[in-house]
Amino acid sequence: MNRKDLQELRIHCGYPAITLVMPCNKEKIRATLKTILDDVRETNLPKTVLEKSVALLDQLGCPLNETTTKIALFIDAHRARLFTVPACVADIATHDTSFRLDAITSVLNHQLRYWVIDCSNNAPHLVEGVEEQLTQLHDTCAIFDLKNCPAALTKNKSECLNTCFASYMEQDPLPIILVGSKKETEYKSSFILYEPRIVARVESLEDVWPTIQRWHAAEIEKLLHKIQHQKPPHDFISRFDEIVTAARQGLVTMLAVEKGYMRAGCEHPVTRAVLLNASCPTGFVSISAVDQLLEAVRAKGGDVLLLPDGSLKEHHRMIAFVTMR
Repeated sequence: MNRKDLQELRIHCGYPAITLVMPCNKEKIRATLKTILDDVRETNLPKTVLEKSVALLDQLGCPLNETTTKIALFIDAHRARLFTVPACVADIATHDTSFRLDAITSVLNHQLRYWVIDCSNNAPHLVEGVEEQLTQLHDTCAIFDLKNCPAALTKNKSECLNTCFASYMEQDPLPIILVGSKKETEYKSSFILYEPRIVARVESLEDVWPTIQRWHAAEIEKLLHKIQHQKPPHDFISRFDEIVTAARQGLVTMLAVEKGYMRAGCEHPVTRAVLLNASCPTGFVSISAVDQLLEAVRAKGGDVLLLPDGSLKEHHRMIAFVTMR
């Protein structure tokens, strides 16, 4: 899953919104879903949605690697959607007025994520990377709009990029790896808008994970060298309240945070003031403070770099580079 998927699932919810996250075992999934549907039997879900739910489960290729992957199923009156999520997401089986997405968001925020544009076999398509797990997206989102721009694959026109592909890039501005031979990746000229995010070209999908690991390690090394050898005044900020303010204003170009850093917090719904408290005072609501900050940075097009725990202990485990407008 990615931010685009999560954003779409937050729209048009209503009771019952069914969330089901569990290992890929068809019999157990069907039994659990039946139990939930029995609980909400007084609400008539559209027949088309229920039929789509059954069809999704029929097409499900179980078993998957339970050490890396779980299945996430979402059903409401408007849709039935099926995704894979990292195995560390806790099992969920519930119905409510909205989908339960916080656990998935939190896990994805603290995973190394990236896009892969697979240009092999002259059929470029999009692949989503979460750590070592790769998920094909080309069935639902072609990179080139062949219907309205049939010359795309021979002329490499950037204007032929599918709007669906562009929306993934805008919602989730992640590093990009091109896959294919040098000839195949001549499509690179079509991605001129995203060129700053292209970090490598590799020959095959098997090369992607080792390559992204090396790139990530190099980025961490560069950052740590920079902050260790920079004399005051620094060109980054580390106070949480200052980072929150800058993120909301779209001024954070890059947020570096320790991978295991998770903080409970409170937010005032009117003033939007954020407190790093485990228990919230009157008038404040509980939030996952770091997760919301990561979401705010990514929503404004900023980069997020995850560092090993302890790397930023002198800077309260997080720093942000900002731009002044």
